[in-house]
Amino acid sequence: MKFIGSKLRNLRKVKNISMTELSKLSGITQGYISEIETGKKNPSSEVVGKLSEALKIDQIYFYLEESHRWQGFFSAKKKPGTDPRLIFY
Repeated sequence: MKFIGSKLRNLRKVKNISMTELSKLSGITQGYISEIETGKKNPSSEVVGKLSEALKIDQIYFYLEESHRWQGFFSAKKKPGTDPRLIFY
């Protein structure tokens, strides 16, 4: 499922989260995240769940084929006192 990796990378970039930071938030090693993003590894549903939780998104996003429909839900707008990487609209 290479599309999971590309969706993960795109979402991570939209939210401006480094691989290192995602690793710390999810408990998944940076190396394994890299292998997922490059399509070398297919993550288990448990790993997708941990990544989804860390990214504050429903894991169904990773299984849908048309991710462009979800792009409107992400925004880098900053609200006072919030981290813009964690805001969804």
